[in-house]
Amino acid sequence: PGFMIKQDGDTLSGLFYWRKYAESYDSLYYKPSADSPEQAMAWPAVQYAARTGKDEVYIQTLKRTLDYLDPNTFNIRMKDSSRVETIPLTPIFKGKVLTLYLFRGDADFYFISDSSGKAVQLIQTYRYLTPREQMFYLTQVPKYMINYEYRNQLMEYYNFDSDRKMADLLERTLYQEVSLKTLVKKMDSKMVSVR
Repeated sequence: PGFMIKQDGDTLSGLFYWRKYAESYDSLYYKPSADSPEQAMAWPAVQYAARTGKDEVYIQTLKRTLDYLDPNTFNIRMKDSSRVETIPLTPIFKGKVLTLYLFRGDADFYFISDSSGKAVQLIQTYRYLTPREQMFYLTQVPKYMINYEYRNQLMEYYNFDSDRKMADLLERTLYQEVSLKTLVKKMDSKMVSVR
């Protein structure tokens, strides 16, 4: 049981099902009652959905960077690729000011929103070393370099220059659920105390 809010603002309650980490091509399935036929709802038709006592998703249309690192081969996949699509975002931290979302695709992608509600992707990209850069390593040349763009993006939400401990935490924050959640939770609590 749960409810959903459609793009036109209508609210429907009934029985709902979707995959826990749904992709953009998946659907939300809805039944007004147990004996009703099941209806598939495409993500672009839905704004928000929640199941009682389980989980919720926020559906947003946004531009998404697709770069990810293959965990088996450590090759860069979908390099320099992006796409505008409607995707379901699962909140993994909801604070008073900031919300951190997860979208699972070929890899985990993270998004953040403030009180405006518009989510922005936290971006981490990868690139291969140039032959010139490889010359600076005598042994164990890394296969790729990581661009931690999400750290600069987070500076738009919080003034890390005024808080040395938070600046250190930002530098140690990895593009992983627990690490990002820890940072965003501390950012949110400090932003609430300032207000």
